[in-house]
Amino acid sequence: MWDTWQEEMEHWSQQRWGQWFDEHEQQRVAERERSRREAVERRLRIEQRWTPSGDPERDAQQRSELYHQDRLEHPHSIRREWEEQQALRRQEVLTYPTLPLRHHTDLQRPEGVPEQQDPRTVGFGPSGEALALWGETSERATHLSRYDCDGQLSASMPLETVPWAFHVQPLPHGQVLVVEAGGPRAAVHDGVGRLVRTIDVGRGVTRVLSTVEGQVWIGYDKESPRDHYFSQHGLVRFGADLTPHWRYPLSTALPDIYDCLVLNVDGEAAWTYSWTSFHLVGVHAGQAQDHGRVPVDHARAVLVADDQAATISGYGGEDDVLTPLRLATDSIWLAGSPARLVLPGGADLPRARYTSRGPDLHAVIGTAWYRLSLDDVGSRWVI
Repeated sequence: MWDTWQEEMEHWSQQRWGQWFDEHEQQRVAERERSRREAVERRLRIEQRWTPSGDPERDAQQRSELYHQDRLEHPHSIRREWEEQQALRRQEVLTYPTLPLRHHTDLQRPEGVPEQQDPRTVGFGPSGEALALWGETSERATHLSRYDCDGQLSASMPLETVPWAFHVQPLPHGQVLVVEAGGPRAAVHDGVGRLVRTIDVGRGVTRVLSTVEGQVWIGYDKESPRDHYFSQHGLVRFGADLTPHWRYPLSTALPDIYDCLVLNVDGEAAWTYSWTSFHLVGVHAGQAQDHGRVPVDHARAVLVADDQAATISGYGGEDDVLTPLRLATDSIWLAGSPARLVLPGGADLPRARYTSRGPDLHAVIGTAWYRLSLDDVGSRWVI
């Protein structure tokens, strides 16, 4: 959403930043309206040609065929226009100053894991430790490995068959929580990988982070086709006994959490950034506070420390952009020049898996573990 960075922007007032953001937000609204209009027109064309059969399966197949035919007859002019805009946007992003990630370590494969195999998923705990799930196929996790905050392999163990394990987080006393992608199944394993118990954490799970005390924050996509009583809240904190202790309030002035895109947990505080509002909401001592609209759409990580924050990634050609922000109790604004994240040697950053923990970013690419902190952003805050 940035124009090419210009030096005079460093001297802009908060009011000028607000004006600039409003101008770009109007452009975004216009783009979304064009996309919405195209979708409506396509739906009307298909409805005119669709003949109900009374058989849901045949009707679904007919709609799919009509949709495919319509795409051939009516090329996505708006889609092409969007792609052209993103290509131009990418050229602008390439002019940004770069900010290299720090290579923390390469995750050592545990015994029994093939040399070329990458972890299925990696979870980062509240003390900077990492847990990795490994499996011979994408459908089954067979090994669990632990790494201390320095990146050293501290333990590894075979995991009792968990064909659906996706999210992984540490719990007290050496236990481990694994959660199914999308929920609802979750399981607790002991320090040697044996199954202790299973629980239902609800459908639509998108994010899972634990605390030192063993509390577990789970973010949800409430638009899941099979709604669940937890997912309707968008964010739930489970206690150490893994029963729900707090739910995000409904029917309040707070923005709805339709899809928890980012969850950041640090100590007993949590922040969530969600679609479609793109607001940053903090939760402290059970009280949720809306900091307002984040001036970045579709961020994949948000770092927070006191009144400083930064988003990682964004929309379209902004996938590797870091944007500095300033927080107030009920507002948030752009606070400095954006940067383009790169690998330590300056190479372009491949798509990574991100985890936000307070001011710290953990990124995993294959077996490589990278880190970044708000301290690394430093002088980019000019407001």
